[in-house]
Amino acid sequence: MTMPGSARKFSNHLNRLVEFDYFRPFASCIAVLAFLLLPFSSSAAWSIEVIADNQDRSVSICLPRELARIAFNLYPDESANFAFSPLPSEEMDVFEFEDFVYSFNFKDEPFSDEDKAFLVSEYSYHAELARQGVKSSFELPEEMREAAEEFMLYLDGCADLRENSGSASIPKAWNELLLLPKEKRIRRSSWVLYMLGNLDSFLGRSESAHLKYDELRKLVSDGFHDSAGLAYNSFKRDYMCEKDLCKKLKFGLRAIRFYLCIPDRQSVDIIRFIVRDFNYILDGVIFGEKDMSALAGDPVCAQILLAKLLDSSTYTYEPPIATLKRIFPAFEKTLPDKPELLCYSAYFMNDSALCRKWASSCAENSLIRIWVLAELARKDKDWDLASKLYRKWIAVRKSPSLLLSPEAPAEIRFSIGYEHLDPYDFSSSGIGILSRARENLALCSIHRREFIEALHNLMLAGSFTDVNYMAESVLSRDELIKYVSAFEKTPEIFPEEKRKIYSYWIRYDSQDMTQDMTGNDHVFNFLKYILGRRLMRDGCNSEARKFLPKDSLRHLDSLEKFKAISQDSRFDADSRALALYNAAKIMRWYGMSLQGTGGWPDNFDCYGNYDVEPRLPHSEMPPDLIAREQANAPKIPLRFHYRYIAADMMNEASDLAHDIQLKALALYIGGRYIEIRNPQMADPLYKKLVRLRCGDLS
Repeated sequence: MTMPGSARKFSNHLNRLVEFDYFRPFASCIAVLAFLLLPFSSSAAWSIEVIADNQDRSVSICLPRELARIAFNLYPDESANFAFSPLPSEEMDVFEFEDFVYSFNFKDEPFSDEDKAFLVSEYSYHAELARQGVKSSFELPEEMREAAEEFMLYLDGCADLRENSGSASIPKAWNELLLLPKEKRIRRSSWVLYMLGNLDSFLGRSESAHLKYDELRKLVSDGFHDSAGLAYNSFKRDYMCEKDLCKKLKFGLRAIRFYLCIPDRQSVDIIRFIVRDFNYILDGVIFGEKDMSALAGDPVCAQILLAKLLDSSTYTYEPPIATLKRIFPAFEKTLPDKPELLCYSAYFMNDSALCRKWASSCAENSLIRIWVLAELARKDKDWDLASKLYRKWIAVRKSPSLLLSPEAPAEIRFSIGYEHLDPYDFSSSGIGILSRARENLALCSIHRREFIEALHNLMLAGSFTDVNYMAESVLSRDELIKYVSAFEKTPEIFPEEKRKIYSYWIRYDSQDMTQDMTGNDHVFNFLKYILGRRLMRDGCNSEARKFLPKDSLRHLDSLEKFKAISQDSRFDADSRALALYNAAKIMRWYGMSLQGTGGWPDNFDCYGNYDVEPRLPHSEMPPDLIAREQANAPKIPLRFHYRYIAADMMNEASDLAHDIQLKALALYIGGRYIEIRNPQMADPLYKKLVRLRCGDLS
């Protein structure tokens, strides 16, 4: 399926819009439109470019997206019926005057420039009188009167309306104008109908106002002039004048559908206004100010109300789950043809029985059905079934035929929402739903003791805190070496464009030094570095060499050189002690880059500044996993564990040295390394230093 020329042209407009900073605040609304055009696209690549990077990526209903989806389903041909220009200005008086000037600047008008200037001057004068309720007549030459007749009648009607403000009757001059032949009223008919619609709206006659606005749009579609954008604004006026709640919501949907097809700032502002108003109205309904039964009994309004109840991002406090449970039977009666929405609602309410009931009514490959059943299986600790369902969900989710299917708008909404189509997303706002599925699949693999597969799924999910946890605490050293070796041999595991997604920075503890891990494969470098630091912690320095970056190798060379001297009997005791002293300094200042843990206890991934907890729910981990964690933990399981190693090395250097000054320096520096975080462990070093200078004080 290829994208029609109009859709392709429109997608290009969207891409250009979000390139400008001015439009970036409106990227969410633009994104809605972009995704709703997905069914016409042979490739989703263009739509990725118009999605803002800061959108919500949680597995949830999004009210603006749902409103757009319902609007497109309810009014599928709205964009084809109307092609109205936006409002050129915010001032109606400016509209009116500019429209008159525009009307008399036609190339086929038989008037000279002087005559046109005279007409504009006369019109401006009489229009000002009409706004004050004063009726006057144009003093025009005979040859100009026929061309200006509709404008004269329009101003007479304006004067009558101002003079008899509050009157429900239509000005006589406006009735005369609407009875003129088409060619004699082509420029002011739209104004009369717009003003009559506004008059009916002011007087509370919404049905009559809707008829006026409909007739206005029909006239403009038939070729009547509308340079002021009155037909464009009439959709918003339709929404604002309606008093009946159900009808008001439907007019709002119609307006959203229309304005989504005109990607300009005014349209985005109007959509934002309507969505905010919907939120206000629905809050009043949900929190008891109005009755919900009327909305829940209407198929369209029920979808809107349910979308609001499910969109937890629109609530300051906890979502009203109790209200959803109370009204849900009404939704079941009203929306039996929306099983995906009802299934997700049951999932939102944490009702397993209802989930299974409505999941059975969903299509076999429904993304919502598969996801909910997988979550239920995980809840029941049926890890084999959950693993199978998550794999199926990932396969269906990645299928272009289903992803872009116009017959499955709910599926598109659930599987994409506002998120990128990029499964490897490292935005600070959260993780994508595809990545969430891979995380859950990894949890199933852990329970099935498939630890290497769990690590691989976490790599694909981009869950690097969990990758650290698995690689450092769960996998054995041999298992991790096996995976890294396999990863190196099959780099196509990650597409070429995804290999550069993870640029990692290392800040050496207490040193103003940085190292950028650039290269052709950031993900592989990240994985190698985890293994290299783990091998260093296990004392396998020679094996660690091929996995550490160049700067770390420089420090490792110095560390091993000093350690070798400290153990060489050919050197005197003080030389050996001094070498061990230098080795301890390297361990203290470069221990984070040489053997720091990515997660607990060193938190290498955040430069050691704060704790980073894995996303995997620890409460759902198998109990026997604790034994693996303990076996793979650093020998000193304390924050900045390498500092304690450096302090021990300083203590050994003190014992080895004969020189009293070197002994004292080593003890003092060793205590300084750990005194802030653990003064109790530093205390023996300081006491030893005191005894060294003052003898036994017992």
